[in-house]
Amino acid sequence: LFEPVDHHIPFPKVVFWALFAAALLAHDTPFNVFNVASFIGGLRPGEALRLRRSDIVLPVDRGQSDGLAYLVVRKPGKAKRRGVQAQHAKIGDPDMVRFLTWALAGLPRGAPVWAASPSAFGNRWRLYVEDVLQLSADSVQSFCPAGLRAGCATELYEETHDLVLVQWQLRHGDLATLQSYVQELPMAMSEASFTTKQQHLITRLSNAADLLLRRTYDGLEGSPIGAAPTITLRRRRGVRRRASVRASSAPARAARTRTTAWG
Repeated sequence: LFEPVDHHIPFPKVVFWALFAAALLAHDTPFNVFNVASFIGGLRPGEALRLRRSDIVLPVDRGQSDGLAYLVVRKPGKAKRRGVQAQHAKIGDPDMVRFLTWALAGLPRGAPVWAASPSAFGNRWRLYVEDVLQLSADSVQSFCPAGLRAGCATELYEETHDLVLVQWQLRHGDLATLQSYVQELPMAMSEASFTTKQQHLITRLSNAADLLLRRTYDGLEGSPIGAAPTITLRRRRGVRRRASVRASSAPARAARTRTTAWG
């Protein structure tokens, strides 16, 4: 549709699900709330990191058993200069609403979703993207956090071909600003750039996400943020480690995957 000069590589859906599955295996619930807020909700990285429990309005908060989830963005960037004090994005996917409801159960309304520092998030991001998925996370021209929002725009446009809907979801002031996000060509380029090994790993992890979610809801994997607000994961020093999560054996090994999963 557009060919911007400078852009974030959009996350293909299969890479999002592989990232989501890797964090499920590590019981990293706060990281996955960030993933959902960015890729499904279309939030910017800084907006997603600043979310508090009170900023995520779930059906249960409204006395409903199902329905939409709303992400409230307070003092939103450029819109703040126009006098806008808050914006919101919505999440309608029932599976993602259910995940958020599980993840946030018992978390005090004033508590942050990501309780650690932004630099800690950056380290965690590189651990998953580089060490586990074996992709580059070094720059804008690689799989950086802003690529989740770009992937949200691209996937939504591909599914609906409705630029106005994409504009609303990403909270842009005008259609022209979508030039950096609705990018079918970079999406295709990023998928085509995967090696055979990367494609195999990403596909198998992505395919494991649904089973891991079911195990999570059954109480066999992970904990809501209120029960375990932080976890410790460490990268090996000086080397870029091979992914230690293998989706082919994910169900069998899931119960053993803890803070030592990546060294």
